[in-house]
Amino acid sequence: DVTQKKLTAEALMASEKRFRATFEQAAVGIAHVAPSGLFRRINKRFCDITGYNEDEVLVKTLQDITHPDDLDKDLNYVKQMLDGEIDTYSVEKRYIKKDGKMIWVNLTVSLVQDEHGEPDYFVSVIEDISKRKIADAKLRASERDLKIAEELARLGSWSWLVETDIVQWSKTLYDIIGLDPEKPPPAFDEHPKLYDNRSWDLLSKAVERAVQQGESYQLELNMVHTNGQIINTITRGMAIKDDGGKVIRLHGMVQDITQRKRAEAEHNKLFNVSFDLLCIAGMDGYFKELNPAWESAMGYSLDELYSRPFNDFVHPDDIEKTASEIAAIEDGKS
Repeated sequence: DVTQKKLTAEALMASEKRFRATFEQAAVGIAHVAPSGLFRRINKRFCDITGYNEDEVLVKTLQDITHPDDLDKDLNYVKQMLDGEIDTYSVEKRYIKKDGKMIWVNLTVSLVQDEHGEPDYFVSVIEDISKRKIADAKLRASERDLKIAEELARLGSWSWLVETDIVQWSKTLYDIIGLDPEKPPPAFDEHPKLYDNRSWDLLSKAVERAVQQGESYQLELNMVHTNGQIINTITRGMAIKDDGGKVIRLHGMVQDITQRKRAEAEHNKLFNVSFDLLCIAGMDGYFKELNPAWESAMGYSLDELYSRPFNDFVHPDDIEKTASEIAAIEDGKS
């Protein structure tokens, strides 16, 4: 009997030693918390996460270090456990560190009962997830900014998995064409009805080259809105290959340039019918665009005007003044 008791005591001591080693050396924070919320026991990692030393934590309660906005949710879970409604719970919550800074943790809690089946203490395991939460927040902000940029630029994105014919559209692309974003986008074989005949002929050939040869493309295409209106677009596509060099996906953008095209058409209309001499000149000294009034006023054909430096048509007395004005423009002073 004495021998058995000694063996039992040694086994108990060994078990306690293993528990202490596991408890203290764990890579996560561990705490034993009374039903009242008072901390009974904590490990070193818990102190590292919260910034408190052991003596400071053991005179505090769960409520003292929990962010006020997360306390009600936490206490509701505690009540459910004490009422026997749940055995454990896991939640992402915020703690207030000793220095006043906020940290995010993933908290997992289970209840330990005494020999009479009454609640004794909670085992709380916490993992610091602050870096992940910050990264998630930055990602959401980036996605939000991208969405806003797409909407402002009328720029929609798309992707197509070649083998499975799975098509994905951004919301802006749905808006451009007038389809319901709550419904799946059209499969690739339904795309011909989204374009006029000329545009679909150009796009289908570009897509075929992209799939077979991996070529990227950029095209000006006319899409057909669900209300029948023609939408002028710039469409870009690029091929994504697997490790073996096989094209598995196409990804690209569609930008609605209808308003720009209308503005250009209005500009060209006014430009061409004006009796005034209108031109666009380059910094290389040559005309880039001239309206028809130049031919009748100057007696030269447009081809002749384009082929010679514009200084050839400036009166000799005005050459110096013209050069000075050009220099001011180059310096941003005019």
